[in-house]
Amino acid sequence: MRLILAPAKNMRRTPVPGPVRPPRFLADAARLAADLRARSAWELESLLKIGETLAWQAFADYQAFDPALPGLPALQSFTGLCYTHLDPQSLPAEALAFAEGRLFILSALYGLLGPSDGILPYRLELQLPYRYLGQTLYRYWGDRPCRALFETGETAVNLASAEYARLITPFVRGGERLIDICFASCRGGRRAVIPTFAKMARGEMARFILQNRIADPRLLWEFEGQGFTFSPALSSERQYVFLRDG
Repeated sequence: MRLILAPAKNMRRTPVPGPVRPPRFLADAARLAADLRARSAWELESLLKIGETLAWQAFADYQAFDPALPGLPALQSFTGLCYTHLDPQSLPAEALAFAEGRLFILSALYGLLGPSDGILPYRLELQLPYRYLGQTLYRYWGDRPCRALFETGETAVNLASAEYARLITPFVRGGERLIDICFASCRGGRRAVIPTFAKMARGEMARFILQNRIADPRLLWEFEGQGFTFSPALSSERQYVFLRDG
């Protein structure tokens, strides 16, 4: 069983212990970074839909981007809400070893990342007006992340946001199984996905998988993080629904 996560906008910049290896699509990432390096801070502010301070940080990051640098391990690099609740820094060595070849992070710049893939700080999202040689980032990456995810034929569990899952879902072939995980909150008789709770639950479920070294998707039904519980009535083979009150 494999699982996919979305990245986070915020990234760690201090060194993290641990070995790193080159990302699978490093050459493709380098092409994007080189194109973004040629943009001014003001262009990046518009293209990336960010404020002036963040634009100058993005400009500095792309000016310093060097594919030959080892970078930081991808799993340790992101610091958003999902990763705070995954808390990879506190995972035992056995769980981190289990993550290799099983946990993958989707990325607008790097395509598909493994936990130990060395990456550099960057700012880039998939749903942006930025185009590379006239292509959206979805078109630039095409089916390559999906083909890499399913190269072993294993079931994949989707813990990514809809924006990033779109790198995978359009290209899933017959015989390939992608299970979407939905975390919905019930309020006033209505169900809705609340992003804050969903992000926290995705991180906790990823941690649950790694800590317990889960290889059978049906064992995910036991997950109860953030007050969510599995709903058999609303679930199917292709989507597992977890509900919480409030």
